[in-house]
Amino acid sequence: MQIFTILGTVRRIARNQDEVDEVAIPFVYALLTSKSSEQYTEVLEAVQTAATEYHIEFNFENIKIMSDFELGILNACTVVFQQVPKSCCFFHLGQNIYRHV
Repeated sequence: MQIFTILGTVRRIARNQDEVDEVAIPFVYALLTSKSSEQYTEVLEAVQTAATEYHIEFNFENIKIMSDFELGILNACTVVFQQVPKSCCFFHLGQNIYRHV
């Protein structure tokens, strides 16, 4: 099992109104029984359905998917969000290499 988390960024305006920054917050938590593309796809499709149902519009020009080097999630993102650029996190690649050395 694993917890699959989808994070997003929101703009935060400082109290003095002069500074605007972005913070990452968790939007979705899902408990999965495997790391299969099918389970990731199901979660991503559920997010997409909920966004449509609650009239949440995505600006796909500002969306980027970043994940670890796991084929299941990368394949699911390609299926559900074809037009969104994807990248992988080198921190997780380094962790994986360190574990196997």
